[in-house]
Amino acid sequence: MRKILFLVTLLVIIILGLSSCSKDEAVIDINQLEGVWGLVSENEYYYDEGGNLL
Repeated sequence: MRKILFLVTLLVIIILGLSSCSKDEAVIDINQLEGVWGLVSENEYYYDEGGNLL
């Protein structure tokens, strides 16, 4: 029983150790994006003088 518990614990530690190390995403330079881009949607909020949402 102790051997099985040890192996399960070791397996969990190995899985968590390997999955927690990931590379950061590369930063995308906006100037390198090619193609035609268009606006899909735009949300606007209008407030009156009292700060209430209209």
